[in-house]
Amino acid sequence: MTIISFLFYLIVFSLVILAAVFSPGYLLLLKTKLKLSPLEKISLSLSIGLVFFTFISFVFFHLHLRFLIFPLFLILFAYFLIRHFRFKKRSLRPELLPALVIGFASLIQFSLMYKSGTSYQGGLAFWGVHGYDGIWHMSLISELARYFPPQNPGFEGEVLKNYHFLADLFMAQLHNFSRIPILDLYFRFLPLFLTVLLNVLIFIFARAWSKSKNIACWAVFFTSIAGSFGYLPQLIGHGSNNWETAFWGVQPASAFLNPPFAVSLIILMAGLFLFHQKPKKLNKTYYFIMALVFGSLIGFKVYAGLIVLTTLLLLGIWQTIRKQGRSILFIFFFSLIFSLLIYLPTSKGTAGFMVFEPWWFIQTMVQAPDRLNWPGLELRRQTYVLINDFISLGFLQAFVFSIFLIGNLGIRFIGFFPFTKRILKGEVIDRFLILASLIAFVPPLFFVQKAIPWNSIQFMYYSIFLFSFFAALAFDYLLKRARFLFLKLLIIIVFVLLALPSTLKTIYWFNAPTPTTILEAGEVEALEFLRKNSKEEEIILTFPFNANVQKSFKEPPVPMTHYNSPYVAFFTERRVFLEDQNAATILGYDLENRLNQEMAFFKTGDSLAAKNFLALNHISYLYLVGDQDLVADKEEIGLKEIFDNQKVRIYQFSGKI
Repeated sequence: MTIISFLFYLIVFSLVILAAVFSPGYLLLLKTKLKLSPLEKISLSLSIGLVFFTFISFVFFHLHLRFLIFPLFLILFAYFLIRHFRFKKRSLRPELLPALVIGFASLIQFSLMYKSGTSYQGGLAFWGVHGYDGIWHMSLISELARYFPPQNPGFEGEVLKNYHFLADLFMAQLHNFSRIPILDLYFRFLPLFLTVLLNVLIFIFARAWSKSKNIACWAVFFTSIAGSFGYLPQLIGHGSNNWETAFWGVQPASAFLNPPFAVSLIILMAGLFLFHQKPKKLNKTYYFIMALVFGSLIGFKVYAGLIVLTTLLLLGIWQTIRKQGRSILFIFFFSLIFSLLIYLPTSKGTAGFMVFEPWWFIQTMVQAPDRLNWPGLELRRQTYVLINDFISLGFLQAFVFSIFLIGNLGIRFIGFFPFTKRILKGEVIDRFLILASLIAFVPPLFFVQKAIPWNSIQFMYYSIFLFSFFAALAFDYLLKRARFLFLKLLIIIVFVLLALPSTLKTIYWFNAPTPTTILEAGEVEALEFLRKNSKEEEIILTFPFNANVQKSFKEPPVPMTHYNSPYVAFFTERRVFLEDQNAATILGYDLENRLNQEMAFFKTGDSLAAKNFLALNHISYLYLVGDQDLVADKEEIGLKEIFDNQKVRIYQFSGKI
């Protein structure tokens, strides 16, 4: 992308955000009559607008009225410009320290995104999880931009169920409105916007909650910059180079590697701020916004939705028992209605998706070579169980639990002091933070997720994030107790040095000279040819993924060909018969049956059987890379070669049964 095209798209992106996100959010926020600073108005308008824009798109798509979405938001934007847009000189005057902290935190988070999807040796390079997670989300964004309800782009014929796709729907709609290429929208424009928005929201909430600008700045540091203690085990001969998730939990600094998680944090922070600012007089718009914001969370990230709904229910019951009103129960019930409106149409057969498996994460943390990697502790545990020494076993389990807890929290563990103090003596918002932190922390201790056990650790991401606010309180208190300036500076330096190593290593991983995976030049050419020379409804068949081939690459980059991601679906904008086995497993599809069919096609020498397979599954193209091939005779099947660049061969199927 040239500088000119970047600037052009930046202007287009800004106009779309102003029209489709900010203006409706501002109009709704205005009706609450809350007294807010300019920074609070802007950030909350953007957050509320993000939720409203996505929810309206979701509803109108279901009602087959998507053609009305653009004119609706155009009318809202025109109304905003005519009635409320005023240019005033006394606009935002950012304070230096908060601006620097927010800017630095946003830069760290943006640095993990911007480099992927850029040119490398004539192809495209991807760092870290972007070679899979990024491709998955972009393929889904592409699918949602064209179809609703969406199918799984890597599992043709199956409607997407049991997946929270509202974050992807939001990005798909921005793509439809702006026509910015999805690759640039996902890795550059949206992260640039969302990282700043998240950190501003963290700042304004922490400032309103603590009534201190300094605590608010430290809250941004602990939520968006500080990392885990993943580097410490290596100092005593254990652990691995995987500092970021050595204790399983992902740190908030890496939130944007998982866009639904990042967007859910933005919505959560907006909800928390509004919850804290509850007006004394009944305001219907306020309760509507609260219900919309909290209720929609389940569609952006189901874990966040469950945490918030449970917290609201418990707080509402507590408030009712204490005879302090029923306002929180009202917010809960209306939020639940919005949650059900979003969840039920997109879910199918989700009963029993969690499996009771206590201590699974802690045990695997101890044993796994890419985690704590301390086999001696596991041997002790087995010995104590064998000899029935339950006292020693109890002490050992308490020790490894402490490692799990403090290792994930990192330097944030100092937050335990205000955390325990505010459990009973704090305000309602304190109880919200405490309850939500505990609710988020407990499930991974006892449950794993069916099919992909480690997915349930995502509950704990929110616990780490919310606990950061108590760490900011404790750290500010510690600095105030230090009487001398040099002592304050020493404390700051020590804490920053302890907090940064795992974050710095993560930054290096996502900015290393060599990418993790690469879409080679030959495939870029072939995929573009297929996109331009095929119809949207046509289906592609690819060679089955082979994990052993992927493992044979000892050093990066691994060619995208051997990466288990729906890259053909994304770059061709077409659906693929079977491409993403991980997603199929997570979402509960019949992967085994489809994989067996696909394997049988490539292995059979029976041309008639192979031909029948292609015809019955309405497959139009066969996409083969390198030495990938099938046994049956292509001419007898009815496959005609239409592309060959020595790297990729594409065959068109025009035969009939």
